[in-house]
Amino acid sequence: MDKSGSMSKSVEESVKSGTNFFNKISKKTWLVVGVVTVLAVLMYYKKDSLFPTNGSSVLETMRKKNVKILAATWCGYCQKLKRELDALGDTNGLVIMHDKLSETDKKKWNVAIEGYPMFVQNQKKIVGVGYMPAKDISKMLSKV
Repeated sequence: MDKSGSMSKSVEESVKSGTNFFNKISKKTWLVVGVVTVLAVLMYYKKDSLFPTNGSSVLETMRKKNVKILAATWCGYCQKLKRELDALGDTNGLVIMHDKLSETDKKKWNVAIEGYPMFVQNQKKIVGVGYMPAKDISKMLSKV
């Protein structure tokens, strides 16, 4: 609207002719806008699955630094972590699931159970306790 309270001529003409700003944009432009919007939404909500955060390198680093995860079969967070790590690659020997540690296992691991899941290096040094996503495991392992 201008100072007199009436619409500007271009807006008034658009309203009269039944066209508007959105009708003037090409189909190609709308397609690009749509694709960019979809990618932005995917990146925001599914960034870890769309662009993996070096998942296999998490498992490789665990092997190199001899870090294993003690996990209980009855622990929901342990099961969730195991599923997430299994999706990244072969976790054989990295995640030790148990119902209850036997006396032999307790001597073998040489650590007091502080919680589950528990990240243990060289079967004697606790480097982390509790659930964390793969990207946080990477951060934790960088400090070990």
